[in-house]
Amino acid sequence: MRQYVAEAFVAVTDAPCVAERICTWIGDFCGAIVTEGSDRILTFEDGRAIIRLTGDGLFFRVSSRNLVTTYGIRALIEGSLWKLASSSAMSIKFFPAMASHFVWSTSARPMDTAG
Repeated sequence: MRQYVAEAFVAVTDAPCVAERICTWIGDFCGAIVTEGSDRILTFEDGRAIIRLTGDGLFFRVSSRNLVTTYGIRALIEGSLWKLASSSAMSIKFFPAMASHFVWSTSARPMDTAG
């Protein structure tokens, strides 16, 4: 189980395009990027980011084993939004995840190998 988890929602127009551009922008920092339906799962050495497309924007979930990695992944996402998205995405705020907004099916749930 990941120890540090934060979530954020950002209202953007053309969410699929913005999500794809974010993945392209920060792809060099990721170990892998996997598409599961409308979700983009970005894996890093000690963490993960999930970008979920919604009807009116993007929902982000960042998780990692340590606080530094969590903030690093968040910084990549926030920086890419500043660069790529409209001004409506400029006020992104991450919050500690109290309960998951993600509902995983058995087949779509990414395996969490972190201890």
